[in-house]
Amino acid sequence: VTHPLVKKVTFTGSGAVGMKIKEKVGLRKVTLELGSNAAVIIEPSAPIEKIIPRTVSGAFGFSGQVCISLQRIYVHESIYDQFTEAFVNETKKLKVGDPFDPSTDLSAMINPREVSRIKEWIEEAKAQGAKVATGAEFTERTMAPTVMVNVKPEMKIMCLETFAPIVSIVS
Repeated sequence: VTHPLVKKVTFTGSGAVGMKIKEKVGLRKVTLELGSNAAVIIEPSAPIEKIIPRTVSGAFGFSGQVCISLQRIYVHESIYDQFTEAFVNETKKLKVGDPFDPSTDLSAMINPREVSRIKEWIEEAKAQGAKVATGAEFTERTMAPTVMVNVKPEMKIMCLETFAPIVSIVS
């Protein structure tokens, strides 16, 4: 990135590496797509029947292994129970299986190490009071779509990029 013929640097990855690159680039143009986690806010006026399929798809499409996968859903307290029940029910309809089977909604995670990592994060969150509303079922390479409730902002599943089929619903 420091070579004088490089006019622009683009990087997709962690915030820590992105900041190091930005420091070295100097006055040249730079585009950074840094890891984080995506959220949505659900207000009482939201048409729940329309947003449930969209939020489920946003959370679990590509098995949640996309930089923009929905990880946090903030729901107004007046509709929290209604939204959460509908979201969990829709999530339970998803099928984990063979990616070549057209009826499959979610397939394998990138590697077994990532399955172990997210399993540890879920256990940590549960030890701190979080609850699994559905999911958290694992094989060596797969994870059932998982909905967490009673979460806190400092939990890894809330503040770090999970890169897994997991979403937290917060009132």
